[in-house]
Amino acid sequence: LEIDRVKSYEKVIEVINVAKNQPGGTIVIDSITDFYEYCQAYAKVKFLHIDPNDKLQYQFYWKYINSAYNNAIVKLMKSKLNVVLCARTKEEYAGPTPTGKFVPAWQKRTKFWCDLVLYNTIQTGGTENPTFMSEIIKSRGYKSLIGKKFINLNYVKLVELIKSVELTKNA
Repeated sequence: LEIDRVKSYEKVIEVINVAKNQPGGTIVIDSITDFYEYCQAYAKVKFLHIDPNDKLQYQFYWKYINSAYNNAIVKLMKSKLNVVLCARTKEEYAGPTPTGKFVPAWQKRTKFWCDLVLYNTIQTGGTENPTFMSEIIKSRGYKSLIGKKFINLNYVKLVELIKSVELTKNA
């Protein structure tokens, strides 16, 4: 299956432009990893006029890719929506050495825009009857939640959990 990443970027932007004006609700971007790849293809074709699979000739060309990504995400973050970003993971490295720690595969500044970051893994059951483990690895304003783990956490349970803890002052 061949995906046109440039058209996919444009479709996501259309949705964001409609969603950003909604009075409330929730939008889920699944996955933000894919969206960042779409941004890369879009910027290469539309701004740099190169093939989306070509490597960048100069390091400073990343500003075009990051601009395409940042502009979209900032629109969402400024909206009245609850924004849920799902990301694939990648192993973190210390220089050339893998650390064994897995982090979201997204544009590196994304984590600073998020109020809450969950790390979800499938614990048991395989594809037939999976059990998911969710660990809160970042929680702005609710520091007591950091490091807590939950089995089969869903959006409703997460909202209840957040409402049940006291907001941390100056967090």
